[in-house]
Amino acid sequence: MSMAPPSLPSVTAETASRRSVLLPSDPAPPAPLLTTQHNVDLWPSTPGFKGFWGWVQRRCDRIRGREIVTGPHDTASEGIQHLMRMLDSMMAWVKEVPPLPQENQRFGNLAFRKYIKLVEERLPPLLQSPPLPAALPGQLLPLFLNSHAFGHPTRLDYGTGHELAFVLGLWCCVVSGWIGGEDKEGEEDELVLRVFARYLDLTTLLQKTYRLEPAGSHGVWGLDDYCFLPYLFGSAQLLGGSFTPAESLSLALTPSPPATSTITSTNTTPTTPATPAATTAIASTAVSSAFANNNAPPVSPRITDLYTLSLHRLTTFKRGASFSEHSPLLYSLSQLPSWAKPHSGLRKMFIGEVVGKRVVVQGLWVGGWCWGGAEGAGGEGANVRGVGVEGSKVGKEDTGARGGKAGLHEGRSAVPPGGHETTPTPAPWTADAASDSRASVLEATRATWGTRR
Repeated sequence: MSMAPPSLPSVTAETASRRSVLLPSDPAPPAPLLTTQHNVDLWPSTPGFKGFWGWVQRRCDRIRGREIVTGPHDTASEGIQHLMRMLDSMMAWVKEVPPLPQENQRFGNLAFRKYIKLVEERLPPLLQSPPLPAALPGQLLPLFLNSHAFGHPTRLDYGTGHELAFVLGLWCCVVSGWIGGEDKEGEEDELVLRVFARYLDLTTLLQKTYRLEPAGSHGVWGLDDYCFLPYLFGSAQLLGGSFTPAESLSLALTPSPPATSTITSTNTTPTTPATPAATTAIASTAVSSAFANNNAPPVSPRITDLYTLSLHRLTTFKRGASFSEHSPLLYSLSQLPSWAKPHSGLRKMFIGEVVGKRVVVQGLWVGGWCWGGAEGAGGEGANVRGVGVEGSKVGKEDTGARGGKAGLHEGRSAVPPGGHETTPTPAPWTADAASDSRASVLEATRATWGTRR
């Protein structure tokens, strides 16, 4: 029996700017709703996903020309510091659970199960000290733990669905008002440039230490066995700059020097996005990989964007063949003259090959803010929070009728009391405001670099 998603509330947008979707301030608890293709197809049309996707695109626009942020984080906001301490602690816990001796087994060290058990015991109290906003822990912990944002302990694997769970958690930190908001979008950018980058340090360490199997690998025909969003965000960093895709691959294939010390970046407080005219060859500035003190593979200190960094880390997992043979899709991107086509194609590919694939997202615990429903939350006139591409905003009260516990069964939409079907207000980043379906979130899922003009 499949679990039905919560019914959608009547959702309104701010009519003046049409930049927000409204989400409940007392969200329903997340649940594994994406176990049927019907629900997977429905998810992109929900207020929760629209808010998340708008936030991702806004971050891509703002981090253009910006570098990964490393070094001490004591000048960052309290929320950013808290998340960084959490990830630093999780990296330290790896030393407490060394891999078990194993022979004739290519993937999956059983010690990873012990590590995840340690995370499940320690992360909840660590995450909630100091206390978070009231509704946030109930949204974050199911994404981090139930959705296995750090890898699946039973299957001993890690992939793009687990990565998506973590980034959804970062967005929930924004929705709650804990991080970012009006006049604090720099904090939201830092979630990508600092916190997400540190998360990638952690997951790469886990992959190397416990030999995690790629979850749902497409083999040579996939983009990357383990991740997707670093390429999306990284290509956004490089848009408009003089550093070409070919130079990115060349730098990524450069052997890493021995890590003898931690090199820190002086750019620790991102503020406003750089203009294209100010964008330079990003790979010329030194930056640390944050691996020097964690027994993980060092990264060339010249790499300061997530795209090149991910290419470089890919070479630590795939060996024995040329890059063009084991990663032909990424190699084809390196042959393009600029970042415009790769980035636009990656946006479309994310919707089609990550969000739209049940095998990828079926383990996600969504609902609440990640869906936008109001099951078990308040009643008429319950407060809602507006979230859009300009950051978090507190919206007006939603005085429309809310759905009860009626879900979606046999392909039918949930109908709230009163008999009128509720329809989410189209968000401005959808392709067709009048037709709100998964197909209209982006016109097609084919990568733009695959079409000759």
